[in-house]
Amino acid sequence: MKEKDENASVSSPAKRVMSLALSQRSLPMAGDLKNDSITGYNDELSDMTIGRRWARTLSSPSGWCCISDCYNPSHREQDEEEDTSKSEPSLDKAWEYFEHQTLPRCLAGGLSDSILGKYDRAEIGEHTKKTMLYPVWSTPMKDMADFGIGVGLYFSTLRFLAILSLFAACINIPNMFYFASEDYDVGRNGNQLDGIREKAKSWLLLGTAVCSNTQWEMCLSDDCGEEYWGKDTWQSFPGTEDRDRLTTGTKDDLNITFLKRNICNIEETSMMYGPLIFSTVIIVMTAIYYWIYSQKKRIELFDNAEHSSTDYTIEINNPPKTDSSLSPDVWKKWFEVTFDDMEVAACTIALDNEQLIQALANRRSLIMKLQNELERPEDFDIDHMDDIVNHLDKMPKWKRIFCFAASPKRLVEAIKNQTAVISTLSEKDYAVASVFVTFQTQVQQKEVLGKLLVPAFCSRRKLDYKKYIYEGTILKVSEPAEPSAIHWWDLNVAAWKRSSKRFITTLISFAMIFISVVVITFLRSISSALSGYAITVFNLITPKVVTMLTMLESHPNTSSFSASQYLKVTAFRWTNTVLINNVITSFTDTVADDELIKSIMV
Repeated sequence: MKEKDENASVSSPAKRVMSLALSQRSLPMAGDLKNDSITGYNDELSDMTIGRRWARTLSSPSGWCCISDCYNPSHREQDEEEDTSKSEPSLDKAWEYFEHQTLPRCLAGGLSDSILGKYDRAEIGEHTKKTMLYPVWSTPMKDMADFGIGVGLYFSTLRFLAILSLFAACINIPNMFYFASEDYDVGRNGNQLDGIREKAKSWLLLGTAVCSNTQWEMCLSDDCGEEYWGKDTWQSFPGTEDRDRLTTGTKDDLNITFLKRNICNIEETSMMYGPLIFSTVIIVMTAIYYWIYSQKKRIELFDNAEHSSTDYTIEINNPPKTDSSLSPDVWKKWFEVTFDDMEVAACTIALDNEQLIQALANRRSLIMKLQNELERPEDFDIDHMDDIVNHLDKMPKWKRIFCFAASPKRLVEAIKNQTAVISTLSEKDYAVASVFVTFQTQVQQKEVLGKLLVPAFCSRRKLDYKKYIYEGTILKVSEPAEPSAIHWWDLNVAAWKRSSKRFITTLISFAMIFISVVVITFLRSISSALSGYAITVFNLITPKVVTMLTMLESHPNTSSFSASQYLKVTAFRWTNTVLINNVITSFTDTVADDELIKSIMV
């Protein structure tokens, strides 16, 4: 990606950018910053995180639990022969850097002066104005837009679902009271309260329809025989191999079948149980439908709460592959002539140079790994890498085996190889992949989007809006993602290649879901607890595996990547936790006294 200058040739700017990258001596590190910018915040104790307060207490010689020899690298005594020019490490400085450079902060002094009445997010490392961490309880929901629209929607949806669940629970309070009474289950408050474990179990099941009042009854009709039920149904009844709800006996050469029957009284609540449950379902479905329908308004609310460059920019996804499309001046002139009272502030041309960008990113990552091996990362010089490596200690074998770490010499060889690849790729001329046009006002951006956003199947556009056709091409425009969220290396990947990669990863995902279902079903046949542990393990490793699968796909921005990742994780966890449990668990186990607890205990 690059932004072309006026009167510049097609390839010279890209080559200048590559030459600057190749001549890079050192990447900026935390130690490159001035001490004033790191240690000059003068944070009050109340503005620090709890972890930093504990670190200060435990590492200070005057701390309440520290003795005179308490470990603190910044307070150690130096040897006479030790180089005093090196700055001593400080744990408190590291915490301060973490709080001001990594954690999001807002400007101190209360609410901002904006019409939305929210906190203003501070820039990373802001030291000219006093900042503070976002308050946990007093931060309004609109401030979630500071972290992106998706974060705001997540927390607003979470709050909505919590309130909806509480309301649904309140509707069903009469049912809960009846299920907790002895009118429904006489045995619930009987002998089962012996022992601490039984008391805890009783409290967990309080208000549920689990019935502990059972008795064995003879089944004398022919309907209880294996011939009537069928062999498969008879062998599997009631869904557990221990057959704890069915048994047979013999008396006077007569086979008698006994069935365990739940004798809880449901008749007295039938008049209110059905209407309450039906009303709850209708209310929940209506509320969720309204929430989905009104989602667009909340997106606009969060979007208006935080202005960024995307609010003034459009992205052209299908620019013509011509020389004129490589010139920002041509695009600027076309928009200002085609639309009335239009002023283009900036035009960015994204080139089809994904391989070059990926090579630059790989090279940067390798340089950072090599810098991390140095005692003073700021001493790194790309022209003298061999000399620097020769003075380093040999990497321990355990680090190569368990951490999969590459030795410094291998890192140097990889950096040289990537440099050669970059030099070769930078000599090529690249076509345009996307065009980003930024306007002076948000009104102008909305006007352009409103006139150019037409469905692709609308063929009448060629007749009615000929002036909006750029060099014979009907432009496909959209509001772009944030610059930091765009995957520049995946902007110009062909549609068939994107689809094929997603199809393959989807098949792998379904295969993994099938394997987990088989494992959980098998363990369930052995023990309910084992299946619970298996579900927990699968849910823990699912995000890691899904992330690796999603990284194999091609996504134009982080939103698309996160959406694909979310769908896969949801499919895994819903299948393992909800669907498969409902399929393999018989109804008699869901209302049995002990089976429900075994299923959800993990």
